[in-house]
Amino acid sequence: MIKVKLLSGNSRIYSYTNMPLIVSKKILKEKGYEVSILGSTNPNKLECDILIILSKYLFNRINETERILSKDSRTVKFIEECRNKCKKVVWLDNSDSTSITHFELMPFIDLYLKKQIFKDKSLYRKKFIGGRIFTDFYYKKYNINYNGKFSEMYPLNIEDEAKLKVGWNIGLGDVINSFGRFFSIYNRFFPDKNYNRLSNPYISDKKRDINIFLKTSVNLSEEIISFHRTKMINELDKISKKNNLNSLIQGERLSQKDFIRTMKDSMIMPSPFGWGELGARDYEAFYYGACLFKPNMDHMDTWPNIFIPNETYIPIDWDFNNLEQKLIHYINDSSERKKIAKNGQRKYLSSISNEGMVQFSDYFIGLIKT
Repeated sequence: MIKVKLLSGNSRIYSYTNMPLIVSKKILKEKGYEVSILGSTNPNKLECDILIILSKYLFNRINETERILSKDSRTVKFIEECRNKCKKVVWLDNSDSTSITHFELMPFIDLYLKKQIFKDKSLYRKKFIGGRIFTDFYYKKYNINYNGKFSEMYPLNIEDEAKLKVGWNIGLGDVINSFGRFFSIYNRFFPDKNYNRLSNPYISDKKRDINIFLKTSVNLSEEIISFHRTKMINELDKISKKNNLNSLIQGERLSQKDFIRTMKDSMIMPSPFGWGELGARDYEAFYYGACLFKPNMDHMDTWPNIFIPNETYIPIDWDFNNLEQKLIHYINDSSERKKIAKNGQRKYLSSISNEGMVQFSDYFIGLIKT
């Protein structure tokens, strides 16, 4: 039996990564892999065949202060201690954006997993203004006032490219219930039961009265990051008023009950980028049967990849030039809109089904064996 340990915590953000390993624990054991999740940073407790380190958890646990991790950093010293206790060290980068990385760790680890990566790995040798490929785009196109200097960028050496693999994204966590009042209780005491709570999605082809629904935070501390969301909101508001659409865009805060009721009654749910490309709103749109509109994500790979352009979601240009045309088209063409919404819902539910967990187990084993 191969012993695998994941160093991770129990919070909502960490649970997105932990959940599929918890749910598929029995499947993995039948395949010869005993997986456990530990929060201890005592290297003696982490002795195993394969150690997987969740990046954000370790940084918080050891109070890492360095932006670019030197060989004398707390993180590197911790990894070197662990190397004496295990055969393989895997760095699991759970940062939000495709662009945010810690490739300076490559000499000290055996494998680097990230929930989404550039299809073109050479992009990891390019500096992006604002630290993200989309902030770089908006800065250059709209002359955003930005004087910051992004310091968390270390280029990916060509010889290290083989170590970089696509891990798994937050869609395999219980993102639907994670903002509910009882989530912490379920997550702490019944984590393997959470998927059962997702077995009754809202029927995607029921009659819906709200054309467009978007309610999201725009205060992301850096204008160059929040610019995209603000721009999308303004464009949606303008389009909605021009075409006399029945839309709910921003406005007063909704209770969780009203928020869910609104999603169930919405035809289209746009989901902007935030700190990264993927977010909980993407999966809420799938689950509640709305048609997901999303900035084009052709630049990245993720797994499971349920984001199939014009099949499970509608891609829109980053400058929103085609937003109005696509909105009006899919509001009017209810048959095509419902088909795409149903495809997205089916793909999402399949990824967290029993069969989906078997597929995850095989994918996970394939990753850590390389």
